[in-house]
Amino acid sequence: MVISSSPVQEQLNVLRQGYAQKLPEKVREIEVVWKLLLEQWNQDALKTLHRLTHNLNGTSATFGFAAVRNLASTLETLLKSITESGIQLTTEQRVQIDASLDALKQAAIASYQSAQSGKLVEFPNARYSSLQAKDNKLVFLVEDDTMLAQNLAVQIGQRGYSVRTFLRLNELKQAVLETPPAAIITDMILPEGSLAGANSISEIQQLVQTPLSVVFISSRDDMEARLSAVRAGGTHYFTKPINAGQLIDTLDELTAHKPKEPFRILIVDDDAPLAAFYTLILEKAGMVATTVTNPLQLMESLVNFKPELILMDVYMPSCNGMELAATIRQQNVYAGIPIVFLSTESNFDKQLVAMNLGGDDFLTKPIQPRHLVSAVTARVERARQLNKLYHQLEEANQELQHLAGSDGLTQVANRRRFDTCLDQEWRRMAREQAPLSLILCDVDFFKSYNDTYGHQAGDDGLRQVARAISGSVRRPADLVARYGGEEFAVILPNTDAEGAIHIAEKVRSEVKALEIANANSQINNCLTLSLGVASTVPCSESSPVILISEADKALYQAKAQGRDRVVLGSIPVSSCQKSSQNIFTYDKA
Repeated sequence: MVISSSPVQEQLNVLRQGYAQKLPEKVREIEVVWKLLLEQWNQDALKTLHRLTHNLNGTSATFGFAAVRNLASTLETLLKSITESGIQLTTEQRVQIDASLDALKQAAIASYQSAQSGKLVEFPNARYSSLQAKDNKLVFLVEDDTMLAQNLAVQIGQRGYSVRTFLRLNELKQAVLETPPAAIITDMILPEGSLAGANSISEIQQLVQTPLSVVFISSRDDMEARLSAVRAGGTHYFTKPINAGQLIDTLDELTAHKPKEPFRILIVDDDAPLAAFYTLILEKAGMVATTVTNPLQLMESLVNFKPELILMDVYMPSCNGMELAATIRQQNVYAGIPIVFLSTESNFDKQLVAMNLGGDDFLTKPIQPRHLVSAVTARVERARQLNKLYHQLEEANQELQHLAGSDGLTQVANRRRFDTCLDQEWRRMAREQAPLSLILCDVDFFKSYNDTYGHQAGDDGLRQVARAISGSVRRPADLVARYGGEEFAVILPNTDAEGAIHIAEKVRSEVKALEIANANSQINNCLTLSLGVASTVPCSESSPVILISEADKALYQAKAQGRDRVVLGSIPVSSCQKSSQNIFTYDKA
C-alpha cells in the first residue's frame, strides 16, 4: 500500500509545512542566544544554545529537512564539545559557529520555500494497520498441500475464524497490505524454497507498521528453520503432523491478547511541532497520546492521564529528561511505567546514564514512524503482561493467605487466624477504649454423636454447625473460628456483654434449629451447643488471655449446669480491673 496520498501523509505534510514556516524564526532564536552569550559568557546560556540546536537537529531530521539537519548536527556537536570542555572559547570556534549560523539561515529559508511548493513528502513506512481492530477473526493460511490446507481451514473456520487460503506466496503480500489479518499461518517449505515462508514474512513485516502475528508450520525441525521463523517475527512454531486443536488454541491466544484498550502514551518534549508529529503517528496506530511541553508540569499528567509509557526527550529547559526520569522513579506508584528516551544524543555513555536513572530504552532521532510504533508497542505490551502477572501473583498470594488462615474442614478461620485476630482486636479496642467480647462454643455430646453415626457424619455435622454460626454473625469485623475439635469461637469487636449474649443466643438457636439428630444425647435428641461468653474493655497493660480464660470458665459452667445454654462470665468493666467472680447464667434450655 503506497500512502503518499493517504490522510496520514497529508496530515504529516501539514505539520511539516507548519514547522518549515518556523524554521527561520528558530534559527534567529539561536542566533540571539549566541550574541547574548558573546556579550556575557555563562554556562546556562551555553546550555540553552546547545538545547536549541539539539531541537533544531532532531526536529529537522524528523521532518526531512536534511540540509538544516546536517548543519544543526555539526553545530550541536561543536557546542557540546565546548560545553563539556569548560575551556575558553577559541577564535577558531567562534568563526565556525558564526559560519554555521549563516549557513543555517540560508538553509532555513530554502527549506521554507521548498515546503511551500506544495510537493508532498512521503514519510517512510507510515502505514497503519488495522491489526488491532476489534473482532478481527481473519486468518491467512499459506500451505501448498491442498489436502492439509483444506483440513486446517475447515477446523479453524469451525471456531469462528474466517480463513483465506494461499497455495503460493506471490499473492500473500498484497493481501496483507490490503486487509491485515489477525494472524498468518504459513508453511516454512514452499515451492519458492525451503525457507520461503520465513523469507516472505520477513519482507512483509518490513512493510507493515504493526508486527503481524505469525505461526509457522513445517516438516523441518532443525535450528536453521526455527531461527528463521524467530527472525521473521514468528511467535509459534508447529512441526507436522499438525495438532489442529493446539494450533487453534494458539490462534485464540494470539487474537485474544490484543489490547482491548488503546495504549496511553505520554510524550514529554519541549519541541511542540515534534511532539505533534509523534502524537499523530501514535494516534494513527490506534493509541491515545497526550503531550507535555513543559517538563515541570509532568506530574499533573501522570496523575490525570495515567500513561502506560512515557516517551521523553533528553534535552529540555528547566529540567532535562534524565532528571525527570529520576524524579518519576522516586515514586513507587510510577516505578512500573516504561520510560523511553527519544533524542539525537548519540554518546553511548550518556545513553547509559539516562538508562541508569530510570530509562527503559533509548531511541535516536530521527526515527521512522514504523520503528517508533513498534518500539512503543513492544514496551507497552510487555508492561501489560508484567502487570497481569503481578495481579495474578497478588491474587494467588491472597488465596494462599486465605487458605493458611482457614480450617480445612469447616472453612471458617483456623486457630492461628483466631489468635492473630484476637490479639489485633485486643490492641485496637484498647486504643479505642471500646468493648471486646468472645464466645466459646462446644457441641454437646459430640463424642457420642461420632460413635453413633461415624466420623464422616461427624465432619458433616461440624460443617453444618460452622455454617449456622457464621450465618448468625454478619458484621465484617466479627470472626468465627474453629477453636479446636468440636469447639468454635466468635470474636466480637465493639460489642458489650449484652450484645454478645444476644449473638450467643442466636447461635445456640440456629444450631438447634438444624435438628441434626443425636439419638444418644443426654439432654436432647439433636445436636446442641453450650456457650460461654466474656466481655471487657481491653487494657494495653493486659492480654487477651484473660478474655479467653473468662469465656472458658463460663463455657465450663454452661456444661456443668446442663448444657444447651449460654453463660456469661465475670464482667470486669475493664481488663485492667480485677475480675469479679460472678457468673450469670442465661438458661434457654
